[in-house]
Amino acid sequence: MKISQIPEIKRLSLNEVIITIKNLKLNSFQFFENPNLLNLQSSLYHLWLIDLLDSNGDLTKDGLFSIELGMPSVFSKLILNSIRMKCSDKCLTLIGILSNYSTINITKSFLLKEFLHEKNQFILRAELLIKMEVFYRWKFSNFSVSWAIKNGQDLKSLMNIRKIRKHLKYQLLKCNLKLNTSMFYTTSLLKSITSIYFMNTSILVKDNIYMTLISGIRGYFDSSKQSIQKGCKPKLLLFCELLINDRIRFLNTIGIKIHWILKYGNKVFRTKLNNQNNL
Repeated sequence: MKISQIPEIKRLSLNEVIITIKNLKLNSFQFFENPNLLNLQSSLYHLWLIDLLDSNGDLTKDGLFSIELGMPSVFSKLILNSIRMKCSDKCLTLIGILSNYSTINITKSFLLKEFLHEKNQFILRAELLIKMEVFYRWKFSNFSVSWAIKNGQDLKSLMNIRKIRKHLKYQLLKCNLKLNTSMFYTTSLLKSITSIYFMNTSILVKDNIYMTLISGIRGYFDSSKQSIQKGCKPKLLLFCELLINDRIRFLNTIGIKIHWILKYGNKVFRTKLNNQNNL
């Protein structure tokens, strides 16, 4: 059976379905077609890992607040964490990039050379931050069409990110949440991403090949496309998206530090390390 013929309930994340059912406080729920049990368990586990469900399977305060925000659960939690870490304004742009399947070009533009010169090596390891920089350069040009064309950017993609930002701002305003971003937002933003996507942490195996710490999946990180200079590949890489065609590729990546995943992913990584020590 082709993937497109498999019902969505059996192949997509059930995060939003679970949160909705929990919010309605239904004791039982009859699906039109039963979901895949492994998929259901995986979604419950993921919601618990990012603290939207407690150990009893009930919605936490963040889980209830994600309902009010009216966004996908992962993005809701990302925004809540970014507010705590004082980088929420930048986080809206980040979500725009992730939810837009952005085609921001980070290789052809002359502005990248300026960016490479201005930023330190650790920041260069974050593809997402470079894409954000492209968006803000376009914003500083007063959203100029000619700037986008001159720098080889997809204007529609940039406009979609701007549209998503406006929508998210409106949603936050409805929930009486104020945007905040400190002067030193970069590390806070990287930590916010890590606090949600820590399950996708991968370690450098050789050349441009990384292996995920949890599932052992191996994928490619095209450093030339990410404009990472030779010798600057991060030992630990976190990806937000996977592309599977001729081979598995890790997309929308950031370089992270070991103590970040031990802090934000302690539920899974500390257990994993303890199990290894007991063997």
